[in-house]
Amino acid sequence: MSIGFANPKIINSRLKGICAGTDPNLPGVGGTGHCNNTIKGTITGERLSRPPDERIYGSTSHDAFAWTQSFVSVGDPDGEDFAFTKCAADGTFTLTGIPDGDWRNHHV
Repeated sequence: MSIGFANPKIINSRLKGICAGTDPNLPGVGGTGHCNNTIKGTITGERLSRPPDERIYGSTSHDAFAWTQSFVSVGDPDGEDFAFTKCAADGTFTLTGIPDGDWRNHHV
C-alpha cells in the first residue's frame, strides 16, 4: 500500500495524448484503434501462509480495506500514470480506453 497525492484530472488528461500517439513520454504508443482495452478488477486483501512456506495469497475479500477509499492507476512501468479511477465501495473498478501494451498498475 502507498500513501501519496494524485490529481486525477492531470493523470487522466495524459491518456488523450497517449491514444493520439502524441505523448512525448511514450512515443509510438497509441494511435488509431489502439486504445480500446478495458481493465476490470477488485481490490482485495492478502495473507501470508505460515513459515516455512511464506507465500502470499489473495484473501478474495475487500473487508481489510472497508475503512478506507481505494484508488487504482495504470501507467508506464518506468514513467507516468495515465489512467486513474476511484474504486467502488466493494473494491471493484473499471478503466476504459487503455492502449495496447504492458502497463504497471498501482493501488492506493
